[in-house]
Order: sequence, then C-alpha cells, then structure tokens
Amino acid sequence: MPSKRLILCFVALLSAPMLLAQEPEPIAYVGHGAMFDQKGTEIEVTPEFVAKAQDWYRAKLLSLLPGSKKEELANFEKRLRAAVPAEGQTRLIVQQRALDWLAQRVQINDGGRTKSKLNALKYALHWRLDQRRDKEGRPSLEEFKLDPEIDKKLRTMDIGPVVVFLTTINSGQAYINECTNNGVPIPPTINLIDPNGTAGWKSQGFIPPPRVENGGKQFIVGTPAEVRTYTSAAGMCIALPRYTNSSLTTVALDGVICLSRTTSKVCFWDNQMSGAAFSFPANTQVPIGVPDLAINPVGQYQAGGAELEEGVGGMCTDCHAGENPYIIHPLVDLDGMGNLMGDLNGPPQNLPTFGPDRYDPIVKASWVQNALSHAAPLVPVQCRGCHQQGIAGRFPHLSSDIPGYCQQVLTKAVNFTMPPSAPGSLASNAAVVALLNWCNSAPSSGPSNRGDPHLTTGNGVNYDFQAAGEFISLRNSATRFELQTRQTPVSTTFIPGPNAYTGLASCVSLNTGVAFRLGTHRVTYQPSPAGLSTMDLRVDGTLVNPPPQGVDFGGGNWIANAGQEGALDAHAADGTRVLITPQFWTSQGYWYLNVEVLNTPAREGTMGHIIGNDWLPLGPNGSSFGSAPASIPARHNLLNQTFANSWRVTNATSLFDYAPGTSTDTFTFQSWPPEPGKPCIVPAMKPVAPMQRESAITLCSFIKDKPVFENCVFDLVATGEEGFAKAYQRSLQLRQDATALAPPPRRGCLVSCPPPARCVTPPAQMVGWWPLDESAGATSFKDLIGGNNATPFASPVGGTGAPQPVSGIVSGAIQFGKFGNGLSGARVSPQGALATVGAADFTIDTWVEFQSAPAGRPHYIVNKFDSVQKKGYAMYVISPGIVGNERLEFKWGDGANVTTIQTISALAPGKWHHVAVAFSRNMVGNALDIRLYVDGAQQGQQTGNPPSLGSLVNSVFLEIGWQPGTVDEPITLDELEIFNVALPPSDIQSIYNAGPGGKCK
Repeated sequence: MPSKRLILCFVALLSAPMLLAQEPEPIAYVGHGAMFDQKGTEIEVTPEFVAKAQDWYRAKLLSLLPGSKKEELANFEKRLRAAVPAEGQTRLIVQQRALDWLAQRVQINDGGRTKSKLNALKYALHWRLDQRRDKEGRPSLEEFKLDPEIDKKLRTMDIGPVVVFLTTINSGQAYINECTNNGVPIPPTINLIDPNGTAGWKSQGFIPPPRVENGGKQFIVGTPAEVRTYTSAAGMCIALPRYTNSSLTTVALDGVICLSRTTSKVCFWDNQMSGAAFSFPANTQVPIGVPDLAINPVGQYQAGGAELEEGVGGMCTDCHAGENPYIIHPLVDLDGMGNLMGDLNGPPQNLPTFGPDRYDPIVKASWVQNALSHAAPLVPVQCRGCHQQGIAGRFPHLSSDIPGYCQQVLTKAVNFTMPPSAPGSLASNAAVVALLNWCNSAPSSGPSNRGDPHLTTGNGVNYDFQAAGEFISLRNSATRFELQTRQTPVSTTFIPGPNAYTGLASCVSLNTGVAFRLGTHRVTYQPSPAGLSTMDLRVDGTLVNPPPQGVDFGGGNWIANAGQEGALDAHAADGTRVLITPQFWTSQGYWYLNVEVLNTPAREGTMGHIIGNDWLPLGPNGSSFGSAPASIPARHNLLNQTFANSWRVTNATSLFDYAPGTSTDTFTFQSWPPEPGKPCIVPAMKPVAPMQRESAITLCSFIKDKPVFENCVFDLVATGEEGFAKAYQRSLQLRQDATALAPPPRRGCLVSCPPPARCVTPPAQMVGWWPLDESAGATSFKDLIGGNNATPFASPVGGTGAPQPVSGIVSGAIQFGKFGNGLSGARVSPQGALATVGAADFTIDTWVEFQSAPAGRPHYIVNKFDSVQKKGYAMYVISPGIVGNERLEFKWGDGANVTTIQTISALAPGKWHHVAVAFSRNMVGNALDIRLYVDGAQQGQQTGNPPSLGSLVNSVFLEIGWQPGTVDEPITLDELEIFNVALPPSDIQSIYNAGPGGKCK
C-alpha cells in the first residue's frame, strides 16, 4: 500500500486587498513564525525587507483608518519619534509600535490574517536581523537586546487597550474539554519525554536541512525542526519544535496538532499567549492550554483554539488541509537511519496519521474549515491511485482560499517529493499542471444557464450550448450534489448568427425541466404528465407543494418557494444554491426555465470551469477536449456531439421523473442542433417567427451587463417571444436579491429530516468491504478489510463497456451497466475469511439503485452460486411476474437444498435503497433463519429445518454487479460489505440511518 504523507507547517492565508498598485503584498502567508512570498519561498528577514513590509502595511492600515482618527495618529507618531530617537533595528521596532497602534483602530475582516502577519513581523524583530548561519547554511537565531531605557519608554507609550482574545468554549480549559468531548487526544506537557511516545513525547528525529542532493525536501526551511509524536487510545499528536540554532538549546516555535482516530476531529496548540509567541529553553516544560505554575513557574503555556487567531503561528488550516492534518513526505529520513516519514503509519509504530474521514478542525469560524475534498475526476490519473480515501488521502478542495497548502505543500511536493518512485518527474505533466492551476480558482462560483440556453461557466466563460436532451449541467463528485437540465429544441424561421465564443451559428433550445440531488433525495421541477401547462415539483417521485417555511431534508439541504410565479430556491449541504425561474410561453403552451447558481464548489458538468487553453469544460472523467478546432464543422461536432454526449444522462444516471412508457431517450434529439446554416425546423413543430432587433433591444434595455444583454436580445430575435425579457428580469433580480432569502427554519418537513451525516462504527466480524468509490482509470475495486480486491471484467473504470463511476450515497458509487457482452461486472477470487462465508452465519449489505426492467430479469448485486453443484448464494433485484414489481431476492443452496426468499414489498426503481440479508443457523429451534432488510426495516423472513443443512461454500468466483448476458439488467452499488456473522436488526438499522455518513473508516 502506498504510504501516507506528512510534515507540519502552520500557515496563514492571504486575502487582504491589494492597496499598493505597483507592488504585491510583501507577505503572502506565515507559518511557524516563518514568512513566505507569493511563490511560496520563505522570506529572508533582513532590515530592508522589514522596512519595506512596514511601509506596505502602514499604507494598507491608513486606507482603512477613519478620518477622525488620522490626527490622533499623527500626534501619536510625533510623540513616539520625540520620545524614542532610534536607528537600525531599534528604529524598526519603534515603527512596528506605530503599526500596533493602527491595527487596533481599524476593522479588517480577513479572519485575523493581516494581524497574524503583523505579529510575525513583530516576532522577527525579537531576533537579530543580521543573522549568522551555521555550517549547513541555516540561520542561527540570536535574541535582539533592546536598550533598557528605550524599552522602558516604549512600554509607557499608550497605544490603546491591549487586545485580548475571546474567552469562549474554544480556548483555555474549555477548548481542552471540547477537544476531549470530540474524541481528540490531549497532548502531554511540552518537553515531557517518553521513549515509547505514550506517556510523553517521542522524538522521531529531525527534518533534514534543504540540500541540493535531497531536492529541498524540507518545506519549512531555516532553523532545525524536530518531529515528536504522542499516541493514545483516542488518537495521536505531532509536535514540531523549531530551535533557534543547531545547538538545540532554545525552542523558538513549537506547534502541536492532535487527531482523533474515531471522529477525525483535530485540535491545535502553539507556543503563544494572546497572539505573541515566546521562546523557551529546550529542557523547560510548558503545559497545554492553561497556565500551571507547578510545571512552569513563569506561567507560560501552549495556547489553543480561539486564542491562536491573529497569532504568529498563522492560520493552521491554510496549510494543513485535505484528508489528514499531517502532510507526509514518504522518503524523508528523520534520523538518518531509515526512519522514513512514510513509514510512521506502518509497522512497527503504526501511528494513526489518518482518521476515518477527512479531518475536521476545531478552530475559529474565521479560519478555513477544510470542509470539502477536490472532486476525484479533477485529480490527474497519475495521482488518483494514491490520493483517495483509505490510502494517501483525498486532496482538499483546491482554490485561492488555501495558498499555504497550494504553494508550500502541493507545489513543492510536485517539484521535489512526488511521486515517491520518481520525485519531481510529473512537474511538467499537463494534467498535474492543471491540478495546480485549480489553486488560482475561487473556492466557489456562480454559473448560470439562461435562455436559449446561454451558459456561464463557473469561471465566467460565456458560451452557447444548444444540444437537445437531458444533461448533467453541474456536479460535485466529492459531495454528490448534481444538477441536470432538460433542453428542448425550438423550431424557428430565423437562422441565428455565430456565437461570440464558439463561432457557431446554432439553432436554439430551451430549458424545460431541471432535476437535482440534495443529500439522499431526488428533486425534479418539470412539466406535469397531465399537461405541459403545469409545472410539478416532486421529491423522490412524490408531488409536493412547499409550505412557506420550505421543505427541509436535514444536513443543510432544503428547498423553498422564491417569491412569486413559481420560482424555486434550493440549497445543498456543500453551500450550492440554485434559483430556478419558470416562464410560460403562451403561444407555444409550455414552460421554460432560467437557472442561476450561487456559491457552489462544483466544477464539473456543462457549466463546469473551462481551464487553461481548453475550449470547453472537462469531460466526466476529467479529460480535456482540447483547444477549439479550426474548422466550423469540426467545432460543431465536438460541441454538439462529442461533448454533449459525454454529459448526456442515461436511464441509469437520470434524476428526472418519467411518465409510463417514457425515458430520457424520449427527450433525446441527437441531430439537434443541425449543422450551422441549415434550417432550424423541428419535425411536427410549427416554427416561430423572429422579432425585429430594434424591438428586442428596447425590451432588454434594463440589462446593464453587456454579454447578458446580448443574450437577451438574441433570444427575443430568434423566438419572437417577449416573455424572455421578463424571464431575464425576474431571474436577474432573484439572483441580486438572493442574499435576502433567509434559510427556512428546521420545521414543516414534508420528508424526513435526519441530522447531519455522521459515520457509524462498523459492526464486528466484517470480512469484506468494498466502498466502490473508485474514479475513472482505476483497475480494481479495493477491499478495505481482507485485500480481496475486485477486478472488473472490462477495464479501466470509466472506459467503454466498463463499470462507470457515479455519485453514490457515501461519496462515489459504481454503475455496472448492461452491454450484452457479459463484461459489465467485477469478480473476486476469495481468500482468507471471505472464502469461508457460507459455512456458518453471515450478512451481506449494500446501497443499491436500479431502473425498472422486464419481468424476470435480475439485477445482480453479488453472485457466488454454483449452478452445477447447486451450492452458494446470490443476492439480486428482480421483478417476478410483471413489470414494475421489483423485489430483493436471495438465493442459497447447500448442494441438497436450493431455495429463494423475496421481500414482502416492491422496491421503487430510480431511487437508492439500503438492502441486506442476514443468514442464521440454529436460531430458536429452527435450523435456518434468513431475514431480508430494505431501508433498515425487515422485509422478509424464511425459517425452517431443512434436512442435513450443509455448507454454502464453493470454489467459484464472487461476482459483484455482474450481468452475465443480455437477459440481465444494470445496477448501481455503493458500500458493499460481507460479515461472517448474522447482524442483529439494530446494526442494520444503524448502517441505514448513517446514510451519507457511512461507516467510519
């Protein structure tokens, strides 16, 4: 298994506005007392740099200072200069005093980042700026001794009230209690040493200094940095003491990060009090969180939680982002004797450097919260094998919000340490460069899909997409949010001119329906089967009419009416907001829709980002469609055929509701739009007449944004429909007023309102666990328990005729399609405990989604039944007798007895269900007790005393999602597990209740 990765760097985020037009901000972010520039290079702190930085921040703070305070500032600085005449480094300390005065009188809403940088400058002035260097070229810190008289005068200069950090449940002893309550280990006293690392700190060694021959692997360069660890039943902590010089006698900085092995919660501590760092002798003990004079008579302690805001250590979560809080560079040798960073989580130490899920920091709300992972399809194939949950961990949601991680961790890893087999070899790889470019993107965006339709991508590119059918407009594979739109062709007598971006003169379509996933629920807004003049809102196929307070699905997912005339407002748990504005076209007798999206981290789909030199958004597997073809026919085919078909939904992936006898194929019009210049006529549809451009300009004149104005004019000219102008006005106003639409309270639910998703501890005696989270390009499905990885019949995942990665209940899922070639599933040659399943009690459970199929055609979940020996077991969904009667069915045989058991009630197709079978022997007087469960509830039972009940074990493959031929049907699976025990109903109910939280890994 590839190793997981680590090095500590506490960093703060750059987000202050640029105030000096000619010069960039001198400090991009800070961490562990070090300062870094815009390229991620540690800044050498010289008198010249400090003076320049002070000038920059003085200008910034002055621009924010109220006018009424400027005369007060002038008087303060006059008194300061008169009382403390100074030169050299003393002069810089005096100037820093003036910056302190300014910082206390302005309001900066950046999570304490600017003040953290000012504190870092102040801390740098604690040391001599004319640094000496040791034999390895590292600076040797020496304390700067300020003249006692000057020091006394400075202390008497009133700069205003001292800033005191908030005392809340997130600092001091309350922070310790909160961390403990969340399963986070509390670190031992600093410098309490234990060789085992269980009663105190264990030294793992030192991060090597940066040398040419080791590729500059130390990301925090400068003075020596030691790695110490502490482990307990709750989890582990890592401390990174940095010494002033190679004598190792004084600790300048010492940050601590502690991770829970059960909840993935993380807490932070650092050697600072009220924002100011302090150094201490290397043998001095420092308590955690609160003063303890019995340990440290001076009263020093390691601050944590809210007390770290604006501190010298910076914003810890800017650098510590992703699956775990520790960043491991696997080949770094900590002790020079082979104690590699990448081996810390393996034998013999087996340190729990990863929690069961992406780590969750317990920090101030103003800090980056590490709430999202980078969508797997946007991760290069070269990185996916390791950077997934359960191996090296998922990347964080890359954006301009985490420059510390992007510049100080990821960029340098690409250049120097990754991949471990050939460090730096992928630095110029186009896909890896594209991954780094996501760091320049905003963390969220506001794409739109209006009119004919005119799309604005997440990064602001405007292009027309006129294909007809149902498409994935926006998707976040990491959070399972997905938005689909139905585009219907419009027959016109007008042949449009070329689009400014694509260069194509395309006939037009309209959005006539939308569907999206919120948590585990499927929401549709589309014409009623009873007639096109009515729009239906349905949740999981059931018609709903939202009450005034909306429909709350729990976990941050909800929908509500947005004003009048049928507008809809939907919120997803990942922050995405979707505003849908319907407009009725009276002359044509149907509705069309504008779609506005706000604050979304989603970057996939037809509204996904267009990056680099690409012409179009990326494909579903993250592949690029390249630059724009030179010829118009080639552009037309690429956009309206290749690109359109890649994002076109299928019967298995569609979120829409359908009337009997219809499907997504009913709304697919492959030949639309016709080639540029050809008539825009739809068979059996009367073409509409155009509008004069002058009239359209008048009707759209209220729009000030030029591209949107031109789109409005285009729509009116092409269709002759005045209602388009009204639709634009309503949707743009709704977008503008969106912040005034308050979230509904948690009441009035028309569907169940579960709490936010939390993982459940897996029941004991699990022998096989296939999360089925693999991305495109994977060649096997990983078993987290016994190493019984499943091999697809067709490979790789995402390839033609192979299993397809899709969104699931718990992260991703795998769709095993029907191709008529017997190659759609995967198989396992069971080893270890998995090979003996069937000799005694066992349980199989999974999440499943399927589409309705002809009677008698099974959708296989697992199949290990040997039809020759009449021995084994199989679980599948089948509709016995008639169409639309799908049941869960379990088949078993011991060589002598063969029988099946079905669920009592039918399962709804097109919806996720949790299904399970528990097979028990010798239960309450019966030799056999088999129970079927659907969505946590028992749905069937078979008991009896078959003669000579034998073992079900056989030697055939275990097949997962296998559809052996043309008579079987596609199925989508997520989180498949097998236990060698019959789970009680309470365990099965717990797994179902966990929903998206899944089982803790």
